[in-house]
Amino acid sequence: MSGPVRLFIDHLDDSPTLMTLATVDGDGYPRTRTVNVNGVRGDGGVLFHTDSRSQKVHDIGSDPRASLTVLTGDGSRQATVVGDVVRADEETEHVIYAGQPRYLQLLAWMNSPDLARASPRERRRRWAEFDRENPDLGRQDPPATWAVFAVVPREYLFWEGDDDGPSRRVRYTRTTSGWTTSVLPG
Repeated sequence: MSGPVRLFIDHLDDSPTLMTLATVDGDGYPRTRTVNVNGVRGDGGVLFHTDSRSQKVHDIGSDPRASLTVLTGDGSRQATVVGDVVRADEETEHVIYAGQPRYLQLLAWMNSPDLARASPRERRRRWAEFDRENPDLGRQDPPATWAVFAVVPREYLFWEGDDDGPSRRVRYTRTTSGWTTSVLPG
């Protein structure tokens, strides 16, 4: 794996598995939300899962570009990726679904506008019933609404704080011949 891809993977080792993902809606306004990092492909594509009916999928359909940021747990470093968003292949979607905690597998099946509108008591009742009736969710195919995407980097930006001096950023930009690097003030 190339330099910035390896740096990003190393950054993830020191970070929670959450990232802030930004897309642009049809009116040109940015929308951000926190999603799980589901891994990094060989080309550096950062994987995340979502419901195919979500606003982010709608946004990606209109403008398949995004930015994401991962912050280390102590807040001393962050990595931002800017790139094109592509849908993962079916095999990747199945593997990521099978590896999710049970809660997220249940949510993949239960997450619907109808359930969201129900009272808290009714939501919990339906959740518990579905949970009881479906003990082997991880061994079956994901629901049709399960979708996995990758943000394929065209740029990485690594920021590093320094308690004893100025912070700095290092930007890697993909070119036809590899990556160019520029060091920037923090």
